[in-house]
Amino acid sequence: ELARFLELQDIAGAFPYKGATIGVTARSPEPLSIDDLIARGSKLHGASTPYVIRAGSPAVSTVSIVTGSGAFGVEEAHRLGSDLFI
Repeated sequence: ELARFLELQDIAGAFPYKGATIGVTARSPEPLSIDDLIARGSKLHGASTPYVIRAGSPAVSTVSIVTGSGAFGVEEAHRLGSDLFI
């Protein structure tokens, strides 16, 4: 649902963990800045200010989203070519 809220498209399941799929990959129709995505996410009810590590390309096209702490998914997000990992 977060991917839809952020107005991303081409949403597909990803990040298998203990027999379940606990994340998605998605694409933006046009590259977005991190600030654009933060602004969209801040409109989500109950959202807090995210901790952002600004590294890599300033333009975001491919996003990976995973539940939980997500630490195990960092390498997988990189392998999937994600510009942003949430």
